[in-house]
Amino acid sequence: MNTHIRNVLIVFGVIILTLFTVGLIQQNTTTNTTTPQVQTINPDELKTEFQRIAALPYEQYKCRERSDLLFEYIHKHDPTSPVYTVSIAHNQDNYCHVFVLYKGYAYDPTSIPPLYNQSMDKYEQNLRIWGFTGMRVSTGYDGGT
Repeated sequence: MNTHIRNVLIVFGVIILTLFTVGLIQQNTTTNTTTPQVQTINPDELKTEFQRIAALPYEQYKCRERSDLLFEYIHKHDPTSPVYTVSIAHNQDNYCHVFVLYKGYAYDPTSIPPLYNQSMDKYEQNLRIWGFTGMRVSTGYDGGT
């Protein structure tokens, strides 16, 4: 009879330990799950980075290089928003200009003066004045994760 009681107690002990362990594991997996954090860009840091890129020497950093640097910075710090580099052809010469389109606003670190967060309507006027009315090619991200 003693062995029978001992076996029953051992089985109960194993069942209780198993239930307790499974309960702890279940509790840890439900409390440790987190929703992904949405990154947003700090406007002051964006402006500082824009100014740093705009000040780079033109001989080494023309419009393509500067726009790519700004594009990568924006996409790294705000991967859920739409951001593109836009290349537009000049109407008389055989070259293009590149700028960044972020959330529907133009960022042109190569123009003089550099144009920061300019509405596309106003930027379109500038492009026409400068003779950039040719074909446009955009590459980038539509947003989302």
